[in-house]
Amino acid sequence: MTSDSGTWWLVVLLLGFATGALIYLIKRSLFGRVDKLDEAVKRLDETTVKKPTYEKDKDKLTGDIERIERDYTPRSVHDKSYD
Repeated sequence: MTSDSGTWWLVVLLLGFATGALIYLIKRSLFGRVDKLDEAVKRLDETTVKKPTYEKDKDKLTGDIERIERDYTPRSVHDKSYD
């Protein structure tokens, strides 16, 4: 098999296209994963409660529970005082 100058440019061109296609597929795969990770982080950020908000709500609920425990009257005592 003899190869002339026309054959070499064809081989180099095909090799360039193959390399370009391989790089494109690798980038698409990697950046697809990065995009999915970015979406997951955004969703996680939107659906979670921040610590200061959590602490404030916890303190409020703790105060409500303490008030209920302090003011709670059992049914038997309530019925006796109602009669």
